[in-house]
Amino acid sequence: MPWLEIQRQNQQSHRIAVEAGAVLRVGRAADNDVPLVEEIVVSRHHAEIAYDGERCTVKNLSTTNGTWINERRITEPTIVDPGTWIHVGKTRMRLVVSGTAEQTAPQPIISPSQPMTGESVMLSVSEVMDSVQRDAVPDPQLRAFATLSKASGQLLAQRPLDEVLEMVVDLVFEIAAPDRGALMLLEGEPPALRLAASRGSVTDDGGLSISRTIADQVIEQQQSVMTTDAQMDGEFAEAVSIVVQNIRSAMCVPLWDNKRVIGLIYVDTQSGPKRFSKGDLEALTLVANVAAVKIDNVRLFQQEQRMKEIERELRAAARIQQRLLPAEPPQVPGYDLCGYNRPCFDVGGDYFDYLLRDPATLSIVVGDVSGKGMGAALLMASIQASLHAHASTSASVEELVSQLNRAVCRNSELEKFCTFFYGEVDVGSGTLRFCNAGHNPPLLVRAAGGAVEKLIGGGMVLGFEPDVSYVTLEVRLEPGDLLVAYSDGVTESMNLDEEEFGEERLIEIVRACSEEPVEQVRHRVDAAVAEFVGEASPFDDYTLVLLRRAP
Repeated sequence: MPWLEIQRQNQQSHRIAVEAGAVLRVGRAADNDVPLVEEIVVSRHHAEIAYDGERCTVKNLSTTNGTWINERRITEPTIVDPGTWIHVGKTRMRLVVSGTAEQTAPQPIISPSQPMTGESVMLSVSEVMDSVQRDAVPDPQLRAFATLSKASGQLLAQRPLDEVLEMVVDLVFEIAAPDRGALMLLEGEPPALRLAASRGSVTDDGGLSISRTIADQVIEQQQSVMTTDAQMDGEFAEAVSIVVQNIRSAMCVPLWDNKRVIGLIYVDTQSGPKRFSKGDLEALTLVANVAAVKIDNVRLFQQEQRMKEIERELRAAARIQQRLLPAEPPQVPGYDLCGYNRPCFDVGGDYFDYLLRDPATLSIVVGDVSGKGMGAALLMASIQASLHAHASTSASVEELVSQLNRAVCRNSELEKFCTFFYGEVDVGSGTLRFCNAGHNPPLLVRAAGGAVEKLIGGGMVLGFEPDVSYVTLEVRLEPGDLLVAYSDGVTESMNLDEEEFGEERLIEIVRACSEEPVEQVRHRVDAAVAEFVGEASPFDDYTLVLLRRAP
């Protein structure tokens, strides 16, 4: 029968019988078919070795330290020949069947031996590292250094916070050998201790009970605390939890990251001769410091990853929002129309639209939701959906705006509102019926004489009160007249001296080029604003819609 040969470091090899169809799981957890409990750099469930009667397939389950075949790290399930060495941590394995050719691991190149002087000392590194971790060694700090050195690969690797916390508790138990242990983190506002990982028996309520007095001393004073006999120690014996849990010896040390305390590590013994020493306390304090720095690094890494994910989501939201805005204006004989939007951030709260309610009625829309960012963008999308739904009905201008106002009141928070301009142009006569709900007054530049009229009136901004009344006003677009609708991101653009571009500059520009195509007018306004702002950063969304009736 085939067998799996397993060679652990500094140990005799042993075999496990393997039947056809078997799948053997390898890892540090005790429930594996090949448990490697002494291998700190091995994941709890690290790899799988499958044998179908002819072929051996190796599958890596660990994203950190990996599984290796012939000095090559595998990323996909890999078929290997019987007799090929499979490396997991410091352990190697191979499937052996009858007639398998003997394979040996590559040997290092050794230079010719030279005579050693009397001053030379040679030590086996693996033997030294193993010996200082055995209980017979009296120096706990030496054991701590050796354990940390052994776990350095895991400590340097990026892994989820939960795995890091479990790994730290494993290190604590390897160094101090307590009966119970817990790692607690300060979280929330105000900060409070939360049990993050633990080992050993727990109290009836399902968790370790730690003296509040001791925890406060460790966190507030940044002190490591230990008692060799808690039942006789006056400071400890006064704590009811110490007495009830029959604690013999205990230690509690701060998770200090060289700047602040982020939590604590607590261990104790409840029976037997085991009592902690000052050296144990020093070793545990050392481990807690290393652990705190690692935990902070993991948190920063996770925050960075989350920020990158948010940035990806915002870019996707920006693409979606731009698709909600009209890509091209409708072709209306006798009229020239264009619109442009540039959000301050990835997404924004400005909205513009134009649509034909019927072949003879062109609707022009410009809105500005209070605030910026995702909240404003979501409300803008809601307004757009409501507008398109109501525009398909026979609602009048004031009825349509009233319905939008109720929708904004229903869908937004108290501090969110929307300034809104809605106008309908009778294509044949040029009559513009409009309602301005608190928005920047659009400018009507007359072809005859260059006079500028501001379209004011209609009602209050959307979103304050659901039962506000709105009115419709009327003006006529004569041939050659230019309508300029915009958001305050245009006129309130500021330069480095915090001076606003202003309405007067906008009027001056559009009057000077009012006879040009509207797309050219838009570019002239953009260029003037950009030149005025200079190196200053934009602080608001920017929207511009222009409509000219042909001469």
